Amino acid sequence: MGVLEPGRWADVIAVATTSSRATPMFSPTSFLSFAARGSDVTHVFIGGKPVLSEGTLTTLDEDTIRAEAAAASARLQQLAEANS
Repeated sequence: MGVLEPGRWADVIAVATTSSRATPMFSPTSFLSFAARGSDVTHVFIGGKPVLSEGTLTTLDEDTIRAEAAAASARLQQLAEANS
């Protein structure tokens, strides 16, 4: 365990607790361990810098990544078809 205080670096996540999975909230530890999902993460700070804000990446361009992945997938499909 660390500490959250000015001048120190921290990796922190914020998790939404408004879903039906979180209600009723008997134990935050149990919720985080057994019921929470990745989609419940709303904010991520790494080294004190935001990398996810309101569920949106702040350091990467998601549209560009998806487009590049789709193009790579199409190339692999073409190669697979050419070699079959």
